[in-house]
Amino acid sequence: KGARISVLYQPTKTLEFLLVHQQLKSDMVNPPLAINSPFPGLSGPTLSYNDRKSVVEGPYQFYNKSKLTSLNIGWDLGGHKLSYIGGFQQSAENTDRDTDIFNVIPGWSNQQTVRFHTLQRTHELRFESTGARRWNYMVGAYYSWTGGPAEFTQKFPYYFPTPFTPPQEAILKGSTAPGAYGEGSALFTDHRFALTDVDQLQVGLRVQKNKGYGQQYLEVFGQKINALPEDRAQWPSVDVFIPT
Repeated sequence: KGARISVLYQPTKTLEFLLVHQQLKSDMVNPPLAINSPFPGLSGPTLSYNDRKSVVEGPYQFYNKSKLTSLNIGWDLGGHKLSYIGGFQQSAENTDRDTDIFNVIPGWSNQQTVRFHTLQRTHELRFESTGARRWNYMVGAYYSWTGGPAEFTQKFPYYFPTPFTPPQEAILKGSTAPGAYGEGSALFTDHRFALTDVDQLQVGLRVQKNKGYGQQYLEVFGQKINALPEDRAQWPSVDVFIPT
């Protein structure tokens, strides 16, 4: 299910505001098809795509709900244009699936659940020349921030008494550390030169900086540990792109 609404406001001939909001909700039950012959040691018919059958015993469900709001502002300055695009997005996803998709162990499901909620904010500002001229140019800046909690729970089989029988198991849990985030910013420019009426040269430059914190915790047998060394959970980087 989805819906979208757009509102356009033009207070003058040179200034306009476009506000868009959309929502999407997806609730899907989609067990994977099982094809070909059973595993050695198991009895059963050979299945093909045309049978459209699944042998998964546990749930196999995916749920997603997202909201996105964006604002686009354009201001015509006469020979130049100033533009702003901003967005705010929220996403929630729940996954509950049996990873024993071929039912290798009858009567046992290797269940995995994943839950996460994501927030994202983006901003982009551009100033560019307009019209037919020998030299057209554009300069801009971009910023984004993403964060939100995530966790998963999964069975952790650690001992199989005999083949194709339910194992002894524990529960494996994972979660993101509080304050986990990703942040990016960039400055960019693009220049187009009309060398002749049929020849054009275009060059650009983008300098981008990313940083974030992504520590995760794992818990099993009552012990909680960091998935990464603390100094590896943070990442700063600066990248330079020169498209021509």
